[in-house]
Amino acid sequence: MIDFYYINGTRGKGQGTSEKTFTTLLFFFILLVISSSLFAQKERSHIRSGNQRFMEGKYDEAEEQYNKALDKKNDLAEGVYNLGNVGYMKEDYESAQKQYETAAMLAKDNVQRAKAFHNLGNTLLQSGQLEKSIEAYKNALRNNPNDMDTKYNLAYAQRMLKENPPQEQQQEQQQDQDEQDKEKEEEQKQEQDEQAKQDEQKQEQGEDQQQQEQQAQEQEQDEQQQQEVRESQLTKEEAERLLEALMKEEQRVQQQLADKKKPAEKRNIEKDW
Repeated sequence: MIDFYYINGTRGKGQGTSEKTFTTLLFFFILLVISSSLFAQKERSHIRSGNQRFMEGKYDEAEEQYNKALDKKNDLAEGVYNLGNVGYMKEDYESAQKQYETAAMLAKDNVQRAKAFHNLGNTLLQSGQLEKSIEAYKNALRNNPNDMDTKYNLAYAQRMLKENPPQEQQQEQQQDQDEQDKEKEEEQKQEQDEQAKQDEQKQEQGEDQQQQEQQAQEQEQDEQQQQEVRESQLTKEEAERLLEALMKEEQRVQQQLADKKKPAEKRNIEKDW
């Protein structure tokens, strides 16, 4: 029943209302109901006309009829949904996407909402937006879990995404691969540098060892030569003794020479009588 308790923004007590006023209000209410029914019939008439033209492939004419229905009631879910179908058939996927998204919001039950999401998924799939199409199919199944067509399309979109990852994902994968290759190259370079450093250290150690051996050999030779020199040199005492011996020998020789130069001494020889 209609509650007429509030009239012209003022709350009455339901008493003292004249019979004439009540009759007038009832008359206007009946006119409103009749007008709404007539508008609804016109909306449905445009929808039916649009559907007929859609089935005949006359998509522009069908679009015109659906727009007429929406001009009379802009939140008519069926009209918005059918406009999405027109956009899909005309391959105007951007327009179809917007219409299906709006139809999903205007849907009055889960079945209608599931259909809108299903067709939205088809539109996104056709336009190459695989990830978004998968999400749309999932939304359709949330509203109608038993829809086999949606399940099939979801599986197909998922397979397509796996076989053909989006360009951004490919770029990320390529970037990851490039980074891995760079890290591997840096590791190899580091290993090569480390190996070269070790080889250099080994070479330096070998050179140092060779130099040490050479220095040890030279030192040994120097020591041997010094020993030979020491052995060949006389001590001071030995030199003095040798000099003294030489002087004595010289004196002896000189004495012998001096003795030879003296005349022989005369001796008295006694005769033996």
